[in-house]
Amino acid sequence: MEKQRRAYLFHFSRKDGRSFFLDPFQDPNEVMPVLESCELIGLYGNEPKVEAVTWFRNELYRKVESAVKVWVAERRFIPRFLVSSALFLLVYLFLSLVIRDPLPMVDELLVALGVSAALYVFLSRRDLSSAWSSKKRAELRGKVDSIYFEEDQFVKEVEKNLHRLETGSPQQVLESIILSTDSFYAHLNAEAASQLARYIEQKLGSRELKRQEKKIRALLRAKRGNDKREIESLSRQFSAKKIDLSLFAVYHGIKSSSNKG
Repeated sequence: MEKQRRAYLFHFSRKDGRSFFLDPFQDPNEVMPVLESCELIGLYGNEPKVEAVTWFRNELYRKVESAVKVWVAERRFIPRFLVSSALFLLVYLFLSLVIRDPLPMVDELLVALGVSAALYVFLSRRDLSSAWSSKKRAELRGKVDSIYFEEDQFVKEVEKNLHRLETGSPQQVLESIILSTDSFYAHLNAEAASQLARYIEQKLGSRELKRQEKKIRALLRAKRGNDKREIESLSRQFSAKKIDLSLFAVYHGIKSSSNKG
């Protein structure tokens, strides 16, 4: 029997006590595949507050609802389209052949289009409240309800490092990235670390994140990691792009740690 794939969800607290979650559901297209095929494991460093977990669960319920709507729309698109198109044709022919008016084509087209659109909306709503869509919705919500969070030493280390970075200036954070200080995690969970790095990429914007990484690697190759002017310039770029620099540093540390491991 094939082993079920694991998907990790992470809770972190910021230095000021705010909670945030990182999970595989940032991409709406991944909500249903992950819930249907993966074992879901929640990890935290410091135990989250009950209200934070409740908020997160409600967010997942909302994403489930959106995923079911997309699933129903894709599954039933062709039948709805064919039925609506048939009605459009029938209404158009009826109005054209039976009812005469000065502007036959315009009126008939508008009326037929309106009737067929109304039927399409009606069928869409009916499908969303059907037994089979309700079953799918209940199944996915059940998977959300089965998610549990547990303490994890790797996440605790990441969270501690995040808090440390949040107390530093942008220049100090960049120096820690470029000089690779405190980037090794003793309790590295390779599978969880790989997924966490991917989630941070999604949250920060993969394209912009990789662009800034490229600039940092260029500094390292040129052996200009101690160049204060270059570091200040990079800091201004991060601020202009509104990138969470502390989270970026955590991401860089995770990748460095994984490469060393």
